[in-house]
Amino acid sequence: MLGADDVLDQYAPSDIELINGIGQVVGGNLRRVVHESASAKGFRFPPLVHPAAWLDDTVVLEEGVQVMAGAILQADVRIGCASIVNTSASIDHDSRVAAHVHVAPGVTLCGGVTVAEGAFIGSGSTVIQGVVIGEDALVGAGTVVVRDVPARGVLIGPSARTRSVPDS
Repeated sequence: MLGADDVLDQYAPSDIELINGIGQVVGGNLRRVVHESASAKGFRFPPLVHPAAWLDDTVVLEEGVQVMAGAILQADVRIGCASIVNTSASIDHDSRVAAHVHVAPGVTLCGGVTVAEGAFIGSGSTVIQGVVIGEDALVGAGTVVVRDVPARGVLIGPSARTRSVPDS
């Protein structure tokens, strides 16, 4: 269904499930706002998995997760609500990705990685095992992350340095 935001008022939440077609961009929160607004009205978002993705039987996908073509999710991975695991991303064993995270195309999260709510992991990045990416942090495209990134931290480039972004 397409229409203005009030189109949902025509439907009972028990009668339909929604798909959030809004992409996630660095610093943007429209996708999150739409998800939270509809959820507050009682609507549900099923997890969506492309048929060309591979998920171990122990993977847990929360409501509204979208897993794109070629993605691989290994044993005991958990993906939080409304997160995106984009094309050809690989998330290894025992990793935890919180709500409203974007794991961009070609990202590799090695085993035991933790990604906090609202973080954005840029295309082609590699996060080494056991690293923690903080809330609303940004990892730039192609970055190799070998140490924790603080909340709202920005890590960019192969010889990346961490800096904090002021609250907006």
